[in-house]
Amino acid sequence: TEKAKPMIFAIMRNGHEVIRGMMKDVLISPDVQVFRERYAIFVKWQELHALCEEGGNGGRGLFQIIDEKFEGKASNAGLQAAHGRLHPLE
Repeated sequence: TEKAKPMIFAIMRNGHEVIRGMMKDVLISPDVQVFRERYAIFVKWQELHALCEEGGNGGRGLFQIIDEKFEGKASNAGLQAAHGRLHPLE
């Protein structure tokens, strides 16, 4: 029997699903206090997710792994650069 291996693309895709679900929860908050609490959690998750994709603190992220395994596909597609444009908007 082969040992199960983590599938990095599936993990990151699930991260995007969490972000979408959290955005909905923030937007339907019943009052300002709940909105603030949910938004603070959302921001922390978004920061963690971005770190997983971009790398940092000496660690490689998904984009670097894609580049290493697939001949620079992430850089060629502009994924890292797109994140740089998204961060100020978030």
